[in-house]
Amino acid sequence: MGFRFLRICPLIPLLLSFSGTARAICIRIAPDGLGDYATIQAGIYAASYGDTVLLAAGTYTGEGNYNIFFEGRAITVTSESGPAQTIPCAARSVTRVRIWSAS
Repeated sequence: MGFRFLRICPLIPLLLSFSGTARAICIRIAPDGLGDYATIQAGIYAASYGDTVLLAAGTYTGEGNYNIFFEGRAITVTSESGPAQTIPCAARSVTRVRIWSAS
């Protein structure tokens, strides 16, 4: 029994090093809903620590594309074409977009 443990023992640090590694991903959102997720909010909900939610150029309207809630996530939301080309817009509101960040 002790001999088997000694053979496996050197592998334990190697196995543990793979268990906690997670890579940041890029979640792409398109205004027509054909990205990785249909809305900005859905992309944010799917994102984990360090991920990027990348918005394609266009105008984002409808539920899930305004009143955005980050809910304490440490992520990046950015446009692939710059702010002049990427417009989140609340259809019937004076306020274009509200971004909420709470822990």
